[in-house]
Amino acid sequence: MQLGRLTVSNYRAIQNAAVDFDDVTILIGENNAGKSAFLAALDLFFASSPRVLPTDYYGGDTSIPIAVTIEFVGLTPAERDQFSNNLVDDRLIVTRTFHPDLGKGHGGYSVDRLVHPDFSACRAEEGARAKREIYDALRERFGLPAVTRAEDVEAELDRWEEANPSTYHGSGCLDSEVSRT
Repeated sequence: MQLGRLTVSNYRAIQNAAVDFDDVTILIGENNAGKSAFLAALDLFFASSPRVLPTDYYGGDTSIPIAVTIEFVGLTPAERDQFSNNLVDDRLIVTRTFHPDLGKGHGGYSVDRLVHPDFSACRAEEGARAKREIYDALRERFGLPAVTRAEDVEAELDRWEEANPSTYHGSGCLDSEVSRT
């Protein structure tokens, strides 16, 4: 797998910018244009014990999180198989977010994936009863199996999406699965 794109938000001299990578990529620019900030953001993304200071936030504004997103391209067949549920147009898109107010979530990773837009409300619902009610309405439209527990809803939606990618790929939307470090 290779880096295809690096997007950085609210980090040092970069409010929001991206760099596309090729086989050889050269960063050229004036002093204080953000060249070193891109490289430091790349290092921050992969750091096992990242240190983020208040001065690392663009303009010192710690109310807006720092986000470092990498789009991985050129995945091997084994990598495509491993990450099949999280590929968007054959790319793996991973974001690491830093925000001091998140406590344990500071430095958490999220992975984008293409999802059916009609399932978003069901996934976003936190109440078990309401989640099952929304799911039951989706069952009729999409032929989903019955579930008795709200905890089973996500797995059934995932199974349906995996079995029917061509029915929503063109009109799908991105969603993120979050894991905390």
